[in-house]
Amino acid sequence: MLNRRTFLKTTAAALPMTAALGALDATVDAKPTFAAEEAAKPGRPAAKLRSLPERLKPVDESKLPWPQRVRRVGQSNMTEHDPAVMNVEEWADYWHSCGVDAVFVSVTGILGVYPSKVPFHKHGKFLKDRDFFGECAAAAKKRGMRVVARMSPDLNWEEALGTHPEWAMRSRDGSVQLSTEEPRLFKTCMFSSYMDDYMTAIIREINSLYDVDCFYMNGWPPIGICRIAIAPSAASCRQPERPAYWKVFNDRVFELWENTMPSQRKRKRTASFLRTRAENVHGGPNLDRLGKIAAWFQADNQGRTE
Repeated sequence: MLNRRTFLKTTAAALPMTAALGALDATVDAKPTFAAEEAAKPGRPAAKLRSLPERLKPVDESKLPWPQRVRRVGQSNMTEHDPAVMNVEEWADYWHSCGVDAVFVSVTGILGVYPSKVPFHKHGKFLKDRDFFGECAAAAKKRGMRVVARMSPDLNWEEALGTHPEWAMRSRDGSVQLSTEEPRLFKTCMFSSYMDDYMTAIIREINSLYDVDCFYMNGWPPIGICRIAIAPSAASCRQPERPAYWKVFNDRVFELWENTMPSQRKRKRTASFLRTRAENVHGGPNLDRLGKIAAWFQADNQGRTE
């Protein structure tokens, strides 16, 4: 059997190399190449070469929107205990030493890490009167880093249900869907006023107090499915295996993306970030439609189950 080593020793394998070396010598001597001689033979049409496209004009990166200039981003989600023990200056020094252009700073993380006045925006028990988010944002800005306000709209605490039962994502039987990691947390429904009123109230508050560059929506659009919030009279819209559901789902995603959330921004145009569900492109919004309006979006696949 002819193997690779034997083949390379044969004349058949040597011929292309010989031709290539001959062509190289011909170029050095400014003589016509073998290919040119062949093309010049009587009866042969002249070789037609395709012209190369024009070079792209140099891009002045200083004029690009800042999300297009970011090369490295830092993120370490804050815990409930961090306000009691974390040294903000050391935290900011660390990320600055890593050369990051932007850093994520938790706003909710399910618990508020600044003195929020929005009803049902629950504070961590270690926050006390400290403006932890404000300190982190100021320290990052002082070092020239962009600040991404990280929010978690996908969960809230059970005490909100007494006043706002419509905020909950529900199963087919109407029962509230609870977090599998913390049963005191319920999953929120993006088709309810929770997104239109509660989350935008937090955005307004953050914009009025701090100089942030954008908002990141963790866990949104939601991983779960609210079985009773969408078109109660149309059963097909409440079944995720049906195209009708995904049309309603996408329409709501883009309604929030383009209208509700951006309308609450202040001072400057910011870029919202969104996280698609864990299955990435298999379970998120219409990426073709999203790509036409989003400055930047993220897909998250943390691999927690497999």
